[in-house]
Amino acid sequence: MSYATFTPPSSAPLAVLSLRLVLPLRGAWYAELELDATAPEAPAVLSRCALSVGGRVWSGYVARVREWQGRTRLFFEAGALGMRAIVPALQYESALVTTIAEQILTLAGETKADDASDPTDVLSYYHRTEAPAGRALSTALATIGLSWRFTDAGLVRWAAETWPAADETNILELEPFGDRAETEVELVSAALPPALSPGTTFGGRRVERVVYTMGEDAPLSAVLSFTRGEGAEGRRTALGRAVRAVVPE
Repeated sequence: MSYATFTPPSSAPLAVLSLRLVLPLRGAWYAELELDATAPEAPAVLSRCALSVGGRVWSGYVARVREWQGRTRLFFEAGALGMRAIVPALQYESALVTTIAEQILTLAGETKADDASDPTDVLSYYHRTEAPAGRALSTALATIGLSWRFTDAGLVRWAAETWPAADETNILELEPFGDRAETEVELVSAALPPALSPGTTFGGRRVERVVYTMGEDAPLSAVLSFTRGEGAEGRRTALGRAVRAVVPE
């Protein structure tokens, strides 16, 4: 079986010829894929599918798909709709932040991860503006210093970051990018799963984004983006990112 496969519902796995998979610290992960599949074999838009890379599996939905020279190119995103649904404005009084967050998930058609935290903070007054669900959830959670992201399984998780150390045993750092706060890495064996994720530390640096790429003639590699600055300015920048829309354009 291919190192990377894409499985539509009730269908056999399709070989992934190339990919670019973006895993952010906040919001929805997404992937741009090229499949060894013709139009009749291609998954339908909005169908729930699974991407497997070296045994690691991401579950989401097909946002866009088109045929290209006998192959299929598609945009694959986390969850049921990537938290893109528009939620209406609503005013709350004496409401748990957890309740506000869970109601946004329900409106978006998404599912909360079992290991998401359940904060007991109560907001005496909170006005939810009409917005994409991802932005609405970020704004609500930012009131108590939390952020959210999709898990590999396509579930929504919010919790305080603990920054565990990544397993660097089988990771080769190719080129540190210095002031750009990035580095490129690859696996020492093409048979290993891509284990790096945001929310961890690599070489003592906090990983905010992982971008995996693979081509027909190029093995899987990843670019890691690290937190810039740990002082007050860095915290303000991080808070600003958390409040802004976190679904890709």
